[in-house]
Amino acid sequence: MKLLVVICVFVVAANAIKLPSNFKTCNRKQANFRGCLLEAARFGVTQLNRPYKELKMISLDPLVIPKIEASVDAQLLNISSELTDCKFFNILQLDIQKFDVDFEAKTIQLSASWLELKSECFYKMSGQILKHDINEGTGIIKTTFKNFKWTFDLAFEEVKKRNKTYVKAVTGRFDGKPEFLSMQFDSPEKGDQELIDRVTKAINDNWNDLFDDVKGLYFERVTQTWFQIMNGWFSRLSLEEAFDN
Repeated sequence: MKLLVVICVFVVAANAIKLPSNFKTCNRKQANFRGCLLEAARFGVTQLNRPYKELKMISLDPLVIPKIEASVDAQLLNISSELTDCKFFNILQLDIQKFDVDFEAKTIQLSASWLELKSECFYKMSGQILKHDINEGTGIIKTTFKNFKWTFDLAFEEVKKRNKTYVKAVTGRFDGKPEFLSMQFDSPEKGDQELIDRVTKAINDNWNDLFDDVKGLYFERVTQTWFQIMNGWFSRLSLEEAFDN
């Protein structure tokens, strides 16, 4: 999900930071600003398949997240999990349908989808999933999301410093759901594989309900990631520098 943040930051910051010439810039005073912003976001995604040292930006093909920790206590599962060396594939195959920045309402709205998003992580997990007990299970988990449509709405406030206007994110909401989700667990311990196969089947048979059970926690973390990155960038980058050049 960090890609979603980066796309927006690249677009709004384009005029202030010396971006490579293959990125499109927009000015909020131009008549077709909204159209320009959407076009810039769509094109910008395709340019993130290599590192940009001047932006301190790694390649997002694939996106690598070193560690994700989560404890979930829900109706269908109660687990403590640690995912490491997570790789997300097809991140750049993102279809952005809407990207709006409203300076009067102080909001940002983004709607997009992945036709197929895949991930692969090493996992360490304990707890219970669909009445199946898992004690210190380890291995590799592979997940496929089909036609994952999502939206992100963010409200910000303006902070005045040295005759410039800066942005601070204050509230946000990420929401979405794939049309289909499947998981595959592989365990290096042969004795655990039978249990893992049963758990895998149970998850894939009940993915819709499980997704609804856990999405609140993970979506909240997506929102917080957005806040951290956006506030980090826009504590230094003013609206005037980003949109008025």
